[in-house]
Amino acid sequence: MKTSIYVVAFAAVVLGACSKEVNDGVNPTTPARFEDLQVDANFDWKTTQDVTINIEGIPTPVPVQSTLVIMDVQGRAIHKALHTMSETESLSMTLPAHIKSLVVKYGSNQKEFAIENGTVQVSFLPEDRDQ
Repeated sequence: MKTSIYVVAFAAVVLGACSKEVNDGVNPTTPARFEDLQVDANFDWKTTQDVTINIEGIPTPVPVQSTLVIMDVQGRAIHKALHTMSETESLSMTLPAHIKSLVVKYGSNQKEFAIENGTVQVSFLPEDRDQ
């Protein structure tokens, strides 16, 4: 009796898993050669972008050093280094093309900066809220 229940259950699973392929009238064809692909003229084939990160130093009465961490918006570290706050620095790196902004953390300060025309301008000065 148990065996027949298992056989019926197995048959139901096997037959239920089979499904007919749905054709919605679109009949895609696979080109034989790469050159035969038809791609929209606005499609950007580039998967990376060159980004320059300009870090503006600010004068301090004594040297202030802390870890500078550059991350994507999901919090994955891209660059990490000890940085002196009074030093102006420029970093060049290649990033995935889909990244549109970076998060820069210096000490306890953290702020998101947009990538504009391949450049990120970073300043440690707090925004003036009185304007």
